[in-house]
Amino acid sequence: MHHVPTKVNLGTYFVFHPVDAFMFGAVRFVPLLALGISERAFFLLATVGFAHKLLCHSNVGGPMGWLSWVVGTAENHRIHHSRDPAEAGNYGFVLPLWDHVFGTFVHLDGATPRAYGVFEGDTGPRWLDRLL
Repeated sequence: MHHVPTKVNLGTYFVFHPVDAFMFGAVRFVPLLALGISERAFFLLATVGFAHKLLCHSNVGGPMGWLSWVVGTAENHRIHHSRDPAEAGNYGFVLPLWDHVFGTFVHLDGATPRAYGVFEGDTGPRWLDRLL
């Protein structure tokens, strides 16, 4: 559902399936809680993570320079939402390290993808575009 909308903006961040959100949160936070992370550190991590996700979906324009090569930026995430399979990469949301290692890092130097959404032939709930 998250990749169905044909634009990237703050509203796009909130498009997800509840089961996916629950599983993502569980995989991310349960191990930290099991290891005994403090409540303050947990709150800080969750708050910074939420702010980062909003920033990446904020559709801030222009090139981010060298920053896009070392941390997840709005520029990287716009490319991730590209409808063109040749452009759509950048799976590392916070750090693009593994994208560099596995060759999935895509950098368009400030250019935006031609179109957003799912790849040709894929279908999804088109009513989402009307909401965003």
